[in-house]
Amino acid sequence: MARLYSFYGCRLQSALTLSFVPECLGDGAADVSLILGEVPGSLPDPVWTSPLVSVAAGGTVLMGADSVGRFLLEGGRTIVVQLAAEARAVEVEAFLAGPVAGVLLHQRGVLPLHASCVDTAFGAVALAGSVGRGKSTIATALTRRGAQLMSDDICPVRFDRDLGPVAIPGSAGLRLWPDSHGFFQCESAGWLPICTGQLKRIGRAEFHQSAPRRLRAVVRLVADNEHPPSIRRMEGLVAAVPVGDLVYRFGVGRALGRTEALFHGAVRLADQVPVFEVRRPNGFGHLDNVADLILGAVGDFV
Repeated sequence: MARLYSFYGCRLQSALTLSFVPECLGDGAADVSLILGEVPGSLPDPVWTSPLVSVAAGGTVLMGADSVGRFLLEGGRTIVVQLAAEARAVEVEAFLAGPVAGVLLHQRGVLPLHASCVDTAFGAVALAGSVGRGKSTIATALTRRGAQLMSDDICPVRFDRDLGPVAIPGSAGLRLWPDSHGFFQCESAGWLPICTGQLKRIGRAEFHQSAPRRLRAVVRLVADNEHPPSIRRMEGLVAAVPVGDLVYRFGVGRALGRTEALFHGAVRLADQVPVFEVRRPNGFGHLDNVADLILGAVGDFV
């Protein structure tokens, strides 16, 4: 029986049981339907392709991974899933809550930051950066200081007329590499590889904020192994560019004709919310310092 879930700001009616997003409470129609069915192996004459994604001229998107299956997304309203024969539930949900969610948000015209987001005493803080910048690790460090995870890796942003930019909760599934998993002494039970042969694991965050929150800051993470951790506010156009580092799956958004909208969204965000750059060395010895820098900078601005 299909269930209704709160999925990245959408009411998702899903034929699959999901564990990292909450079920919707109360009445209301679904915004998006996820159904099981046959999905083609390719799209005719795609305008853009990558190892995981093909985009058709009309905006239909085909996604897939051998160990998971194929997903066909149409109009930001329908997801048809054909599961691989040996697909594991955790792999399917990790793929759904990651790449599929990002494409769905693009189709629905939402600005998806490539960021983990936590709710702090000051409001939501998005930790943005490309792969390997430590978004999930720093988000976890902040939850150890009382913050609540709102979403990992993708932070949907909507612009409210009264509040300004608002962070929308995503998935409570937290992705950590084995070294981070061990450093935070996460219990092994419930933490499973996000896909076959992958070392990164996914588990449910201990704390998860499931209501939208006003976005108080964006923190862009930069690796710097030559200096101690530092933070500075970025202003002007430099706070929004390169847009590809700020927006999740920017290439897909561009293929869907959203280049101008995404650029304007990033500039609008940087105009209404302070953007900070945190430079930090790799490793874990600096995490307390980084958490202090972020909370101190956001608190001083608010």
